[in-house]
Amino acid sequence: MGIENRFPFTGHESDLSDNLSEVDTDLSNYDSEAEDFFLEGGDITLDKKTSDEDYEPDTPAQVSKRPRTAAGQQQETSSSSSDDPPQRGSASRRRPRGRGRGRGSSRTKAGASTSPSGERWNDVDIPDITPPQPTFRPTNPPGPQLIRTATYTALQLFQLFWTNSVLQTILLNTNEFGSTHHSTPTHPWIDLTLQDMFTFMSMVIYMGLVKCSAFTDYWQKDKLHSFPFPKQVMTGKKFLRITRSLHLSSMADDATNEQRRGTAAFNRLCKINPVYQEIREACKRNYHPGQDIAIDERMVASKARIGLKQYMNNKPVRWGYKLFVLADSKNGYTWDFFVY
Repeated sequence: MGIENRFPFTGHESDLSDNLSEVDTDLSNYDSEAEDFFLEGGDITLDKKTSDEDYEPDTPAQVSKRPRTAAGQQQETSSSSSDDPPQRGSASRRRPRGRGRGRGSSRTKAGASTSPSGERWNDVDIPDITPPQPTFRPTNPPGPQLIRTATYTALQLFQLFWTNSVLQTILLNTNEFGSTHHSTPTHPWIDLTLQDMFTFMSMVIYMGLVKCSAFTDYWQKDKLHSFPFPKQVMTGKKFLRITRSLHLSSMADDATNEQRRGTAAFNRLCKINPVYQEIREACKRNYHPGQDIAIDERMVASKARIGLKQYMNNKPVRWGYKLFVLADSKNGYTWDFFVY
């Protein structure tokens, strides 16, 4: 389309030059606005507002299609000369146009803070600031929950964890299992007493301190390798009989749990569950940890053929039961634990 068709009033070269100069001015304003965005670290294409509220289309001067008289031409010439945009480089022509209006004035310099609270990203050279730590207010004084002025015997300290109720539960279930599975007409089962259970537990602790390759070695008659303590408290046959019949859970609970095998309700810790829960509660009841605590893995050595046994190559004890322990960092006291 030629210029004559766009501007039907031919012969008015001054009007045509005015229109071209306005288009030139719009392009200059856009270029100047793009330069401002670039110097401020922005991009005029990406930083445009998406809303159409601030959009104002460029409206060139309306051109009348009626033939103009000389007076009309003179009036339009005077109005167009008064509406000419300011010269390039002047301060008044920095007014943003179109969708990018007002964006340049609200943008901050690169690296300046944009949050109202003044927070900003810190460099690696700026030292870290340690936040204030909460005040440690334990419900009880940290340490053993004992009477500090009282004197305790070894048996009393032992009974803080292995209470008479726990030992009575073990005693009842052991007698029930022994009379059912280890009673014969020639050797009937004789029910154990609480004193027998204390004696058996003392032998277990003694065997943990004095190592031998077999149980029978503790009752040897050889004077060179004999041990006086085991012979004084219990015979070897009775100890082995209790060891074979020792049972922590009741036979009824074992039968009920066995019926649930293969389902989600099956409890793999059913055989130790009565004592397991009691010991956990006793550990929490008799000691209050300090401010520094740790969660750690612990291996309990065992050679039993059971599915709970784990293998860990990097532990001093590689085969055994794996525990997750909540312990006091200062002395390693086990405040709580559970079997993996």
